[in-house]
Amino acid sequence: MVTTVQKIIEEDNEVILIVSHGAACRKFMQYWEHTSSIRQKERLGNCCILKFEYENKEFKLVEIINHDFSSLSQASAVLT
Repeated sequence: MVTTVQKIIEEDNEVILIVSHGAACRKFMQYWEHTSSIRQKERLGNCCILKFEYENKEFKLVEIINHDFSSLSQASAVLT
């Protein structure tokens, strides 16, 4: 996955969106953890967003957006 993502970003793409399974996202994040000060030990939730920057052939994790959808299950229970 790392090689593929590097190839895509180096093809003159400034911004890319990658959608993948949480385990693959976690492995990508762990591969580049030496470049970032952000640490996330707990589970990555559904629809989690990992924002990386790419410079000098390295990715750096700059933000984790871990949505809380717990209120949605309560809303759907009211609708049914």
